[in-house]
Amino acid sequence: MLFSAIRLAMLVIRSRSILTCFAAAFFICVTGHGAEPRQNLSPKGDFWISEDQLSDTGEIETRINSVRSDRFVVLEGLPGTTMTHEFAISPDERWLFVTGKIYHGLGGAWLFRHESEDVLRFSLASKVPFYGIAWNYFQTATGVQVGGTDPKQGIIDFVAWRPGKLRVSLRGKLDTCVVAGWIIEYDLAKKRFSIPDDATGGNRTAVQPIARPTHQASRYH
Repeated sequence: MLFSAIRLAMLVIRSRSILTCFAAAFFICVTGHGAEPRQNLSPKGDFWISEDQLSDTGEIETRINSVRSDRFVVLEGLPGTTMTHEFAISPDERWLFVTGKIYHGLGGAWLFRHESEDVLRFSLASKVPFYGIAWNYFQTATGVQVGGTDPKQGIIDFVAWRPGKLRVSLRGKLDTCVVAGWIIEYDLAKKRFSIPDDATGGNRTAVQPIARPTHQASRYH
């Protein structure tokens, strides 16, 4: 908005025409030209997501903003945090995938579903957080213990939306191994994970055991 005001002032100086200035102001108000860009805009342009840090608590306030002023918007179930998030909105705007840091070494991931046509309401797609379900699947598929649905380490990255599926990548330094780019897909309708065919080969080398140092007996002992 500051740049809009500057442009208008320059226009006044150059044109010295009230009619020209009025036309320029009308153009900026109608088109939004010069306004702050909307971050995390949905694919269809129906809504966008914004975050602000509250001055009294330091927590991050996450909001869904509708282009339609008469539309009620709700985001339910995202835990409070002082860290910002990253967002991935599905092409049909029915799903919202959110990732964010919980603490060093552990990243959270939550999947939300658009519940209603009349209300822009996004609610958690499952009672257990998405990152807990994903790491539990990793534990089942690889045999590596991570704590089941309550992992203490590991990060999940968004990869892509596929037709009816969400593809993500797991990484992190665990107690017994290092995970780097272990790919899985979540079937949105069936609510279950699988390893895509094109990721089978890469997943075999994505989990590497941590080499433990060998202690040799001292010759002075």
